Amino acid sequence: MIRVTIQMIPRGDETKARHMGTVEIANDGTGDQALGNYKVRLSRMDSPTRAWKSGAIRAFNRKTRGPHDLLLLALLSTVGDRNQRIIDVLKAEAGVDVDHTNTEVTL
Repeated sequence: MIRVTIQMIPRGDETKARHMGTVEIANDGTGDQALGNYKVRLSRMDSPTRAWKSGAIRAFNRKTRGPHDLLLLALLSTVGDRNQRIIDVLKAEAGVDVDHTNTEVTL
């Protein structure tokens, strides 16, 4: 599992750090060595342990893409529809197909 925690650190003082959200990406066990399938879960500031949004990533090419690509696709599969203009540009440039009706991202 990959877990990315987003924190607010006021003026760089880590003793005052506040949880802003968490992204969890977990392999769902249905892929193979070349292509992975993942479940995605986001939490918010007010409830760090409860899922706020869920999504999925299908057919992630492990050989040509890295962890930052996986994180981007996780965000696209969950909150991407809130950023449609940016998604349209990414789709045109990278050939990414985003299906928001299923909350899945397929490459």
